[in-house]
Amino acid sequence: MSVDRVAMVRGEKVAMRAWLSGLRRQAVCLGALVLTMMPLMAGAWGISQETLLDLTQQQMMHRSLTALQEAVYGRRGSQSGARASPGSALDLGRVGLTSSGDLSGTAGVDQLAISLYPRDEFVPRAAAIQQLLKAFHRNAEKTYGVPANHLATAVAVAVAGGWAAHAGQPFQDEWVKPLVSQIDQALRNDPAWRSMPLRSKVYMHQVLTGMGLIFMAEQAALQRQPDARRSAQLQRRGSEYLQALLRVEPQRLHFSRQGLQVR
Repeated sequence: MSVDRVAMVRGEKVAMRAWLSGLRRQAVCLGALVLTMMPLMAGAWGISQETLLDLTQQQMMHRSLTALQEAVYGRRGSQSGARASPGSALDLGRVGLTSSGDLSGTAGVDQLAISLYPRDEFVPRAAAIQQLLKAFHRNAEKTYGVPANHLATAVAVAVAGGWAAHAGQPFQDEWVKPLVSQIDQALRNDPAWRSMPLRSKVYMHQVLTGMGLIFMAEQAALQRQPDARRSAQLQRRGSEYLQALLRVEPQRLHFSRQGLQVR
């Protein structure tokens, strides 16, 4: 790596540490997280429909997608007070994280940075996604009562981000926990998860969570600095992403404290 690139990476890390310092002193919601990272995450992404659908196929196995879609069409809400199941094949525990909370590998992060942004922006974009995921891991449990390093949570963040992009508004905090519980109920008994390598699960978690948070960051940026062309593109990509995950028209989705239902 050249001296200039090393200096650039160090500079980005210093800037991101400053942006994140305030988050360490309080519980942080998804909206605060994406607003914090917005200067690096928003804008200049060139995701195509083909790339979006390729990422979706990488993120979830066909059987699991089918189970999730059946849960949505079946209008099964979450059980009152239910939590995502600890110790299940969906629960990663501390796998993929270091003792200090950093990501121990970045395959999913790298895939997102390569897929979504120009190649000459790879280093700062990948660094920003890593910091965004690190902040999410640190705060999801205390903010929402959901396990951060859990694949049901990752799917929920992906759905929430796609909806925020489609609807042009933030995903409400009180919708998060029931959505995670509902997704957990739909996916945890799929035997395919037990045979999936841990490395693949970590990769899937990074791409799902990262994609959802990036959608949210772009939506938040456009609320502060409206741009009709980018807004239309984001809405279209969010709609396509949701349809790829759930196989239902996004305008039929209804989120509440009871979970996700199709109207």
